[in-house]
Amino acid sequence: MNAEGKRLAHIVKRTHKRLRRKYKEERDEQTVWTEHITKEEELQCYSNSMVTLATQHWPSQQVMSRVDWCYQAVCQYYQGDGLSQANEKEARKMSHLNLSPLYTSPQRPSTVLQVLDVGSCYNPFSHYPNWCVTAIDLYPANKSVKKGDFLNITITEPHNKHLYYIDPEKISTVTPEEEEKIMGSEFEDVKKIEYKIVKPVLPTKQNIVSEIPTKTEQPSVLPTNPNVASVLPTESIIALEIPTKQNIAPVFPTKTEEPSVLPTKPEQPSELPTTEEPSLLPTKTEHPSELPTCQEILTLPGSFYDVVIFSLLLEYLPSPGQRLACCRKAYRVLKPGGILALITPDSKHQNANAHVYKLWKLSLSYLGFSRVKYQKCAHFHGLVFRKALCFEACLHDAARLMQDVKGVQVKGKFARIDYDKVKYEIYIPQDFNEDESDSEKE
Repeated sequence: MNAEGKRLAHIVKRTHKRLRRKYKEERDEQTVWTEHITKEEELQCYSNSMVTLATQHWPSQQVMSRVDWCYQAVCQYYQGDGLSQANEKEARKMSHLNLSPLYTSPQRPSTVLQVLDVGSCYNPFSHYPNWCVTAIDLYPANKSVKKGDFLNITITEPHNKHLYYIDPEKISTVTPEEEEKIMGSEFEDVKKIEYKIVKPVLPTKQNIVSEIPTKTEQPSVLPTNPNVASVLPTESIIALEIPTKQNIAPVFPTKTEEPSVLPTKPEQPSELPTTEEPSLLPTKTEHPSELPTCQEILTLPGSFYDVVIFSLLLEYLPSPGQRLACCRKAYRVLKPGGILALITPDSKHQNANAHVYKLWKLSLSYLGFSRVKYQKCAHFHGLVFRKALCFEACLHDAARLMQDVKGVQVKGKFARIDYDKVKYEIYIPQDFNEDESDSEKE
């Protein structure tokens, strides 16, 4: 990598390190994150650095890139024999434990895959055929990416009521009466995706990143996540129906059309003040990834996506609790049998941080995930987890895995791990560095 590439990489690593250091000093993940997401210049600098690194400096001749690895892993699962093998393996496990599945066994999708790419500032998966990608990021680098803070996005009612989410802290099997009660308490009674409309700005050589809300907007804290605050305007909200395979094309009003309307309630639209410029509002049938520039996603549908991708995302989050919270939300938006693909950077040898990634398997088992793929590549670890059909079977796996990891003699920095917290936190190797340097390898 040349000098410019190293400079950009330093910006990315420095941002991660500062967030982790600030969290260690203050121990207040909510405040640390809220302050960070309101610093527009820092977000823009990070976003520009990441997209330039990924598209111009990271070696294209690598044996396997992060993007290629994710794509091949997803294809192996859905187009190869990965899905059928996972169904059979889980069926054998449930039979052995005398357990019943919470969901029916998923079948291979016959149309496009619904993919949610979280923390993607430039949407690298958009060119793959038969992938309908919703890419969200704190500071999008192009119009195909929607602004959104996944930690504070609300997960709405599953689009298919036969595929519903049950909080693992509650129960694993339900009666029809209990189902109706759970659906009413766990989800908002809507089947929509909400967006905040922000006046678009034309890209220039100096400004390729979408304009985001100005500091004059009145912030409000979304109540959906008590652990992490989000500063978002409560006005200018539009609710959109979730997409289907027949209606993913965008339709935008022309300049001669009347000013758009914004709903004060999901069903009751009211006109915008005449003093404001008309907003380019999409129709209710658009797919999230086809919306105009500068829209902010506020909600996502539950049990809707076939794939969720966290590529270099967990390292961005300063606290272990926030990382687990993101994985829990991934569980909620995934269909039963859907997969979460994780990419985490690591240029060291395979066993250097192996214990930490064993703990990932343990932590995600408590959420209802089972690992279906793991590979250490030259500069990253690639992991794929499946939303299991039987939550109780995952708890059996978690109990066994906990015995295994506690039985390992761990020396050095990992000896400080508190295993009682593994159920609620996800660690990365950098959490255990006493004094991270700006030149630290990630």
